[in-house]
Amino acid sequence: MIFKNNHQEKVLNHLAAILKKVAGDEFDYEDLDVGLAILDRALADTLEIKPDFVGLIDAHLIDNLDVEMQAYMGRGLAMRASLLLDMGKESEATAMALLSIRAYRHSLSVRFDNEDEEGRYVAHYLHQLLRHPVAALAFSPHDVAHSYRTLFAFYADQGLLDRAEDMLFHALDLLSSPPELLREGIEFYDALLDEDPRELKRRGLPLREVQAARDELRERLANT
Repeated sequence: MIFKNNHQEKVLNHLAAILKKVAGDEFDYEDLDVGLAILDRALADTLEIKPDFVGLIDAHLIDNLDVEMQAYMGRGLAMRASLLLDMGKESEATAMALLSIRAYRHSLSVRFDNEDEEGRYVAHYLHQLLRHPVAALAFSPHDVAHSYRTLFAFYADQGLLDRAEDMLFHALDLLSSPPELLREGIEFYDALLDEDPRELKRRGLPLREVQAARDELRERLANT
C-alpha cells in the first residue's frame, strides 16, 4: 500500500478509475467539472479545508505534511493537474503539477529503506508525472533532470538496477552529463562489479552491460 490511511488510498484509487473515464478520448466539460469537484472534495476532506481552497494549496503546506500525506497529495494534485489541462486551464494545471512534483520528491527523498514498497509506488507515480503532457508545460529541463536523479538514487538504493540505470541516463542526457553526476554513476557501476555476475543478471543488469556503461561514463567524464 502507498498510504498508512487505507481510506485515503481507496479514495484516490476510486477517483483514478472515475477520472480515467472522465478524461478519456470523448468527454465534455460538464463531466470534467464534476470530476474536478469530486477530487477537490476528497483532497479538502483530507486536509480539513473547504473545497474552494484546494486551488490555493501552496508549497509551504506541502513541505509541512508528513511523507505519507505528501505521497497522497502528490498523486491527488497530479490528477488535478491532468484534469485542468484537459479543461484547457494550462496555468492552473502547471501550478498543480509543480506542487505535485514537489510533494513526490519530498516524500521519496526520505524513503531510502530496504524493500520500501510504499516508496516504489511513489517513484512509479513520479515517473508517470514526468511523462505526462503537463510536464512539458510545467517543468524546466532542470526540474525533470532533478527528479530523474532522485529516482536514480532511490532505485539504486532499492537494488532495482535496471530502473536505476534508466533514470541515471535520463538525468545525464537532460543535464548534458555534469561531472558530479557522471562520478555518481561511475561509483554506482564500480560497486556493482564487486557483486556476483549471476545476481546482477537476475536483477536486470548483466555484467557486460555494467562494464560497458561504466566505460561510457568514464569516457564522458574524460571529455568534460
